[in-house]
Formats: sequence, C-alpha cells, structure tokens
Amino acid sequence: MLGGAALDSLSREFGGRGAGGLFGGVLGGLLTSGLVILYGGGMAVTLYAFGEGVSLLLALEENTRLTAQLLRQQNNPMLDQPQV
Repeated sequence: MLGGAALDSLSREFGGRGAGGLFGGVLGGLLTSGLVILYGGGMAVTLYAFGEGVSLLLALEENTRLTAQLLRQQNNPMLDQPQV
C-alpha cells in the first residue's frame, strides 16, 4: 500500500489528479506489491541457478582432476609404489 501512496503523491507533484489514477490508491499499492513479489521471486530463482552453476563447475573440476590422476597411474604403475 505504500507503493500506491508514493505513486499518488508523485502524480500530484507532476500535475496529475492524484488518487483518481490507477496507481493512486489501494489498487495501485496491491498491484505494485504483486509486481515486487514477482520480481523478487525471479531474482531468487536466478541467484539459485547461478549458485547451482558454480557448484556444477566445481564438481566438473574435481571429476576432471581425479580422472587425470587415475589415467596417470594407469600409464605409469611405478607411481603407486613407494621409493626405497
């Protein structure tokens, strides 16, 4: 509802009729709050997806490193034996 009141005073400041507009009262506040909630939900999903992408890249790096280590050990079995 604060959004509707803010837009009401803004429209009055710039020569509007005030509360007569769509964004001027309770309906404007409800509409504005709904849009803010939708935007916040979209941002939350975006941040979650970004975090999952970072997690995926870390898992990919670990898997690649372990595979390279395994291939090195298969090509040179002397790496596994202790040096005397």
